[in-house]
Amino acid sequence: VFGHPWVLVNKNKMSKSTGNVMYTDDIIKHFGVDTLRYYVLHEIPYAQDGNITYELLIERNNTDLANTIGNLVNRTIGMVHKYRDGVVKKVILDEPFELSLKEKALNALPEMTNYMDSLRVSDALEEVVKLARFANKYIDVSEPWVLNKDSEKQDVLDHVLYQLLETIRFVGILLQPFIPQTAQKILDQIGSRDTSFESLAEFGKYEAQTLDKPYVLFERFDMNKKIEEILKDES
Repeated sequence: VFGHPWVLVNKNKMSKSTGNVMYTDDIIKHFGVDTLRYYVLHEIPYAQDGNITYELLIERNNTDLANTIGNLVNRTIGMVHKYRDGVVKKVILDEPFELSLKEKALNALPEMTNYMDSLRVSDALEEVVKLARFANKYIDVSEPWVLNKDSEKQDVLDHVLYQLLETIRFVGILLQPFIPQTAQKILDQIGSRDTSFESLAEFGKYEAQTLDKPYVLFERFDMNKKIEEILKDES
């Protein structure tokens, strides 16, 4: 007999008689494959019961996927177009700000490997999200919009944009085992072709190039409207 923990709906076992069954096809229809993959891998720890609801799916989609990862990619490529007409320059300076994206990015894969070795998949995935959060914080600290107005800080602006794109390369590659479709979209948007984990041994491999305009990776859902849409579809 193969026994394993349960996937619970609102902390209760699924049952057709109580009408709390969630079907994979329905979830994918409303959220897509990668949002479901992300939720299950990030929110359901190994060897423990997991809990899922549509509300929790929406919350995780909006916070981690849309606001953190999606926003980082869209915001960075948008700034490259706004300040550099889409042209990326490979400029690496001694870090002028107190946050080091290089250090954070290089530590991500070793940390993930340690977690995966002990089957802590959720913690491993969280390392990628932490890196994306850190990159968003780097934008707030470096203030590229201020640098753009200073003629003497143009090299610093190029450095900031490059640091962000190289970090996004790390994020895209690290996400491949978890949400592969999104990972490929990220790497395609920044024009990164080397998708190997071996390429993460060095920070600064991203090449200068011209980028296309960004597109949205994850839609931000209005909680009430999305739940209403799902209930209407199920009725």
